Amino acid sequence: MGWGYYVAEPNSYLAVTGAHIDGVKIIKKCMVYPFQKVTKIANTPFDFSMSLQAMTSEKL
Repeated sequence: MGWGYYVAEPNSYLAVTGAHIDGVKIIKKCMVYPFQKVTKIANTPFDFSMSLQAMTSEKL
């Protein structure tokens, strides 16, 4: 992503680093200048499916 004006989607944030920013700036919209970097961070929930097979004490 280059320099310009960025607006985050409703389910995400922008992380801006670089010149004139101490650390990381987490915001929804920003103007990114040269020597700065912007990354989109999504905060949508997600599920992991698992298949478990347990053994009873009698089978052990």
